[in-house]
Amino acid sequence: MELGLGYLGNLEDDLNRTDWMLITVQDVSASNITYEVDWHFKDGSDRIFLDWIDVNSEVNPNSILGFPFLISKSLQASDSLYNVTDGPYLGWKINKTMSLEYLGVYGDTHHIDLIPSIIGVGHHYNIYWDKQSGVLTEYTHSATIIAPPFPTTEVHFEIIDSHPTWPIPEFSTSTLLSLFIITTLLVVIACRRKSNDWVLFRA
Repeated sequence: MELGLGYLGNLEDDLNRTDWMLITVQDVSASNITYEVDWHFKDGSDRIFLDWIDVNSEVNPNSILGFPFLISKSLQASDSLYNVTDGPYLGWKINKTMSLEYLGVYGDTHHIDLIPSIIGVGHHYNIYWDKQSGVLTEYTHSATIIAPPFPTTEVHFEIIDSHPTWPIPEFSTSTLLSLFIITTLLVVIACRRKSNDWVLFRA
C-alpha cells in the first residue's frame, strides 16, 4: 500500500479508465481523517493507497487525487471551505445550503459554484457536500483550454451508496466511501457501479 505521495502516473488517463473508487476511513483524530483509497480500473486492476485530510485546515498537499472528499460539518453558508492561507482551496466559500436528494433522502446540502480566474484555462467547479456529515455527495469540474480547438476535460461523480446507511450522522472509522469517476476530453461519459460498504458516487 502506498501513502498518497509522489504520484508519477497520468491523472487524466487514470481518471478516464476509472471504474470506481472505494474510500475507507482508517482513523479519525480531532479534525484529521486518514482514509484508504481503492482506485479500481476498468481492466480489473486496483491501486490502493493511504491519504489524509484535515477538515479544518487542509487537503494533503501531496495527495494523488486532492479531491475535497470531506469538509467540516460545522460549516455554514459563506464560510471558507478550509482555513488556509495559500493553496488551491484559498478563497473557496460555501455559496449556499439547499435541500437536495441523494440516495433517496432529502437533506441540507452545501454547494459551491466557482469559476476561478486562471490565465489560459477556464475552470468551473460545482460541488456538493452533505451538511450533516461533511461528506462529498457530488463533484463536477470542467477545464477548457482557452485556445483552438478549445479542448475540455470534465470530471463528474456522485454518491450512489453508503455504509452506514445514508444519511451518515458523522464520520468515523466505521464509515466507508465509494465513488465513481470518469472523465474524457471533449465528451463527458457517464457510468456507474456499486461496491460494498461505503459511500458510493457515480458519474
